[in-house]
Amino acid sequence: MAAAAQKLSALVIDEAHKLPEAAAQMYGRRFSVQDGENLCRLLEKSHCTHTAQQLRERLTALQAAFCADEIVNAAVAFCPSNVQNAALLSAQAAFRQAAVTRTAKPLPAWPLHRLRESADVLQLFIEQNSNCILYIQYDSDGKPTFAPTVVTCLPAGQSPVECSASGHPHLRHTVRWWEFYTYCAAYRLNNPQTFRAESPFDYKRNCILYFPKRTSTPLDEVEWLSQEIEQLVQVCHGHALVLFTSYDQVGRVQQRLQGLLAYPLLTARRNGQLFVQAFKQLPNAVLFAAGPCWEGVDFPGDRVSLLIIARLPFPVPDPVSDAEKAKYPDLHSYIQAEVIPTMQKKLRQGFGRAIRTETDTCTVAILDPRAAPGGRYHRAALDALPKMNM
Repeated sequence: MAAAAQKLSALVIDEAHKLPEAAAQMYGRRFSVQDGENLCRLLEKSHCTHTAQQLRERLTALQAAFCADEIVNAAVAFCPSNVQNAALLSAQAAFRQAAVTRTAKPLPAWPLHRLRESADVLQLFIEQNSNCILYIQYDSDGKPTFAPTVVTCLPAGQSPVECSASGHPHLRHTVRWWEFYTYCAAYRLNNPQTFRAESPFDYKRNCILYFPKRTSTPLDEVEWLSQEIEQLVQVCHGHALVLFTSYDQVGRVQQRLQGLLAYPLLTARRNGQLFVQAFKQLPNAVLFAAGPCWEGVDFPGDRVSLLIIARLPFPVPDPVSDAEKAKYPDLHSYIQAEVIPTMQKKLRQGFGRAIRTETDTCTVAILDPRAAPGGRYHRAALDALPKMNM
């Protein structure tokens, strides 16, 4: 790959906005009790029953030490107690022992690698490595997954510009730009040139942007959203995609509007591809969606003549964002540098569902009062979108 890259004169990266997410997945490391259980089964198949039993006992104790009754689908910062530290040490020792245990049938290379890697991940939590963002992700049953996100790519005390080999004077002080230039350097793409191609779509002619008149958050947000969505859908005779930022809000608004619309109402929940396909086949349906439907789905023609964005897609706080926040002098600086650009990126992706070909037309309604004229994020919303009539 490196040899081939030397001959490249251009590099095209599709979905480049996902580079930071891809980097986090590549450099982040995770361990769950289920991972350990799978390794126990492999040890048993290799006739290493005693080692598997010891490892399973340590894993059970580890899960019990960190199990949470009230946390559902939450990521929490890592603040261990003495009991939890002891459970971590015990489980790590069991993984180390399993990795060197002789078996009647030699283990393949990848289980051995996973045993050692699991021990290494637990070591990060034991020593509370300062080069990592350490946190625990809990599933719906309250079971823990240890998920350290490694941030050693930025040496302590240095900014992305100082770390950049090119020292490009116009680099913004963000990891995103630093990652781009580091990626180029890894493939020996020296002095990369940037070029911005404008969209061929005539948004001013083919698209109308609508904001509600209300500039304050209503007391009953669900009722107000439902009324706005009902009126817009009736005016546009269906053909509507409504994007939400949470599945809970999807369910509550759907419950209010069920039976009130004159058009088929579909809801694409998690893994809702069947409903997406049904929406494409129905002539004037309404699709409520969240999550994946903000990007990656294609509705050309008049299937989406009305795009409704219920709320601005601000990122949900988590331990990683909390660690990023600590790098800024105050909350305002953090919001301006990280939160708003992340929201704008997702807003652009959601808006992209409206116009898919040069002949498409669409009304785009952003119902979040904070985005309306006079709202706190009105300018940020406009800056994220192409110029169009309002």
